[in-house]
Amino acid sequence: MRHGLGAALCAAATVAAQALAQFPAPPVMAAHDVPVGATGIWRTCVEGTAITEFPMRVVGLMHNSIYPGEPVILCAALDARNQHSGPVGGMSGSPVYLDGKIIGAYAYGPINQRDQALFMATPIEAMIKMQRLPLQASVSEYAAPGAGAYAAALAPLAVAGAGPLATAWLAEQLAPLGIAVVEGGAGGTLEMDTELLPGSPVAGVILHGDISASAVGTVSYRDGDTILAFGHPFLQCGAIEMPMAAARILAVSHSFVRSYKMANTGPIVGSIHQDRSPAVVGTIGRMAPT
Repeated sequence: MRHGLGAALCAAATVAAQALAQFPAPPVMAAHDVPVGATGIWRTCVEGTAITEFPMRVVGLMHNSIYPGEPVILCAALDARNQHSGPVGGMSGSPVYLDGKIIGAYAYGPINQRDQALFMATPIEAMIKMQRLPLQASVSEYAAPGAGAYAAALAPLAVAGAGPLATAWLAEQLAPLGIAVVEGGAGGTLEMDTELLPGSPVAGVILHGDISASAVGTVSYRDGDTILAFGHPFLQCGAIEMPMAAARILAVSHSFVRSYKMANTGPIVGSIHQDRSPAVVGTIGRMAPT
């Protein structure tokens, strides 16, 4: 038995080492080093599971705004497609790069924009701190102050299987909490790409089965089998055990009120174990004991 356990531990260590080698942490740029006016790119998925690259420009740092005492990076999307849609629910976590270095994650957007696509990126260094938090850290640590009326967190709750009346009722109940509810799709057995890379769609799942409820966002950063996503909290639960699923984007719904990605949630591929103000943290291959 000891020999078998030792072999299993060695095999697990080998797999972990391979994952770290295959997905090394990318180089980062701190917010105070980000040059105003610089142009770069951001990556997300707008159809299927393919990652698309879009141009952006740094407008400046907004200090003491979303996070008291901390900046967010105000950016402008430069392509006509995103200028038309404005901020899109489901873009949350889309990684933003300058000179090949990640600076942060698309996380908030001013509502009711016209002929522009400004978005606020959570600095990557704030997100990486969440990766290092112990699981027993309290919910009050890194609590989200709320984005206010001018900015919307971009990860609506997608509900499938409940029917339009129940979904509308749920939307009404959650509206005072600032949680948008949209119609979604789900199918845990659907075949789809489950290799979560920066820019890939990912879902935090709170209900899975005949009726499902999940928030689809975007992977921001991957270090081995650990991912950071969203750039803002899901439910601000702190340390948590929540299933994490792959997702496939069907389309982007362009709305005067709030554009969002329409998606199918796919198979469970890991778990989210931190749900904090700057990011959610998940591990691929780690199953949540629900």
